[in-house]
Amino acid sequence: MKGIISIIKKEFLNSIRDKRILYMSIILPVFIYPLFLLLPLSFTNEKINNVKEKKIIVGLFKMEPDSALKTFENKNYAFSSVDSVNVEFIKSGNVDIILSKDSFYNVFYDPEDIGSQLAMERFSKDVETFNKEILEGMLKKVGLSSDWINSVNIKKIPLKKKNISSFYIMLIAFLIMWSVIGSSAVIIEATAGEKERKTLEYLIALPVSRESILIGKIITTFIFGFVSSFLMFLAFSVAFKFFLPQASKSLLYLNSVSFKYVHIIVLIIILTMLSFDMLLTTLSIFAKSIREAQMYMMPISFLLILPIIFMQMFSKDLDSWVYFVPVLNSIVEIKELLIGRFDSHNLLVVILVYVAFIYIFFKRALRSFKSEKAVLRS
Repeated sequence: MKGIISIIKKEFLNSIRDKRILYMSIILPVFIYPLFLLLPLSFTNEKINNVKEKKIIVGLFKMEPDSALKTFENKNYAFSSVDSVNVEFIKSGNVDIILSKDSFYNVFYDPEDIGSQLAMERFSKDVETFNKEILEGMLKKVGLSSDWINSVNIKKIPLKKKNISSFYIMLIAFLIMWSVIGSSAVIIEATAGEKERKTLEYLIALPVSRESILIGKIITTFIFGFVSSFLMFLAFSVAFKFFLPQASKSLLYLNSVSFKYVHIIVLIIILTMLSFDMLLTTLSIFAKSIREAQMYMMPISFLLILPIIFMQMFSKDLDSWVYFVPVLNSIVEIKELLIGRFDSHNLLVVILVYVAFIYIFFKRALRSFKSEKAVLRS
């Protein structure tokens, strides 16, 4: 145990002195990636707020504002004539929506432009309100109650809890992915880096078992990866709370999220990290240089991205086989726990899969670390 603690201290000091590790473990997850992900959201959120407050320009095709439309001029609308129903009028910013009339009003909008889409929704809602006000006025004139308008009342009762947003799934996947990638720089330096600097021979010559050396390196790697992912989560939380409060409500559906099983979520993340730390350690021990180790890590990074793509495309009606696939099973199980669904069978499968992976990869890493051919490979 004393030998393991000594190795942890040694690797921790080496890691905090390495600028590349600090950049990968702190600068990127805390500043760069949240900024990279949240900037587009802030622009979208700003555009949504602008549409809600600004005067909507309605293009009129082959028609003049009638008495009904003229009442909308007091509701922050303006009207402009257009000579055709063409999306280019909207793209150029001359109008937000285009209106024509035959037996009823036709509202044309650009579905690829969020401003035009929101303008259409706002106009439709205002028309519905206007129609209700006219009907209420007519009923009042003949002495009837406006309750006749809503003679049939509907109460919406969902049969299941609202699912969390796809953005939340992407954020969970991103945090898991970065917990692995953030620790890769530490394990590369602790194994292939030492081999490249010719210091690994001196380390294994110390009166410390190779098993203790390997465990110390893996624990240090895990600590850096866990801290890195926690800092990223903290950075995202602060950014959403203070800079994008409205976006956090619309994107994350916080009202539908349950934190009852947060301790199980942390356990799943820890098991995911440990299993991949073992895999990365095995690959890095075999590599004879930092460059070669980084080359081995590239396919792992690609494999970590695949579950994110899969969840975006097939997030509904997933079969039970997904709980046997590393990373994908973590994302699915965390998603289920966040909406309050607890299935002991699925959770047990996830835990057993990772325990098996950790055991297999640790034994393989230890076997490689005890092999003179692998350790002294240069």
